[in-house]
Amino acid sequence: MEPNTDRPKRLFQIGLLLTFSFLLLRAMNVYGEPVKWDSHSSVIATLISFFSVTKYPPSLHYLLMTLGPAFMLLGWFEKCGGKIAERLIIIGRVSFFYYVIHLYLIHTIAITIGLWQGFSLRDMTVIFLENPANFGISLGGVYIVWGITVLAIYPACVWFAGIKARRRDWWLKYL
Repeated sequence: MEPNTDRPKRLFQIGLLLTFSFLLLRAMNVYGEPVKWDSHSSVIATLISFFSVTKYPPSLHYLLMTLGPAFMLLGWFEKCGGKIAERLIIIGRVSFFYYVIHLYLIHTIAITIGLWQGFSLRDMTVIFLENPANFGISLGGVYIVWGITVLAIYPACVWFAGIKARRRDWWLKYL
């Protein structure tokens, strides 16, 4: 079977269309998002209002705003090769496995950070909307935790991708 050379271009075009649709619908402020955006005295505050969309449950604007760039990136990544692409493909082959493992690791890291910041374990066992005051790390810290998480889970993804390649159990295709 011959690879589809039009696929990256089409993915990019679909992503561009979705992103443009988000910008158009959000600018009109009439459909697709329960919370309207409004102008503020500063450009930054106006941009924050414009891009502040409902994630839970996901609004049409949230879906357009996230899927559009994701499709464009997917089209761009399909043209890439090399070691980074190979590593991303491994994670993509076991995406649900990665998702489940990362939840446990992220929660463990969050509790560890909370303990390090002086909170008790009891303080850390709350609903996520009720985090203790002053709990958390900077955005730079979040990126560091993200990188550590991906690097820590990668060997488990390689291991599980190997299992999926060797075995044909029906349930493995769901992981």
